[in-house]
Amino acid sequence: MDRLQRIIPALIWTALYAGIALFALDDYMEWGSNGFILGAATVPVVLRADAAQKRSLRFFYAALACCVLAWMAPAKTLLFATLVLALCFLADSLFGKINALPVMALMLMAPVFQYVTNIFTFPIRLHLTRFAGSILRLAGRQVTTEGNVLILDGAEFSVDPACMGLSMMVTALLCGIAAVGIAQRKTGKLLPFWLLLGWLGGILVLNIGSNLFRIVLLVQFHILPGNYLHDVIGLLCLGLYVLIPVFYLTPRLVNRFGRKPLEKQTAEQQPRASSRRHTFHWRRASSCLLIR
Repeated sequence: MDRLQRIIPALIWTALYAGIALFALDDYMEWGSNGFILGAATVPVVLRADAAQKRSLRFFYAALACCVLAWMAPAKTLLFATLVLALCFLADSLFGKINALPVMALMLMAPVFQYVTNIFTFPIRLHLTRFAGSILRLAGRQVTTEGNVLILDGAEFSVDPACMGLSMMVTALLCGIAAVGIAQRKTGKLLPFWLLLGWLGGILVLNIGSNLFRIVLLVQFHILPGNYLHDVIGLLCLGLYVLIPVFYLTPRLVNRFGRKPLEKQTAEQQPRASSRRHTFHWRRASSCLLIR
């Protein structure tokens, strides 16, 4: 009965938050994108709740801060962050203290991540263009580079955000989060937060290397956008240079550097322990009386 009383309010509030999201974020969220679908599938995989730990108000204050900021500067990103943190506070209050992985997966579902990536990956695209041109020249091809454009046999190949594989970057990070969540569930260990961030940074490096080989293959074989091989090569590079290393190394990383959560004594065990101590002292006092 207690469990039902906790689940029903959770379902009601979740439906309310979902309705607000559908109404207020309809023109903001890309509901059919790969990032949203994969993120929605990742959250239940990595979600863990520890009912033994004391429930905190961390998500409440964070959601309140985002709500105030969204009221002062009406941005859809702040509204999305408010809804995400409110849902996390709801789960934290009903089921116990949740981990950080589902929060990270939910944040990666926001389109603002792709906008930020478009801006900050421009220098990376320039370096990738230069590196790809150097690799092709080592292979004997006459390639020239101008900014983010490679010119081979009179054909120009522009390394734009689509070619950079931004959707693949979100996919790689979500798969990395899922791999960490699965490994933590199997080993019973938790990866420190700083090491988790470092591992996600390593996944970004792997994704950049994957895009480098992808660009080299596309230019080498003159595969233009619109050709089905353009997407096939992208998926092959993602699987070979990102997903296979991630799912191979993550369990070993968690097993090596993960830590067991501290097991707290429950309230039921404490009276038993105290009653045992009282029984022990009573028997000891009785034995002393008999000796006397």
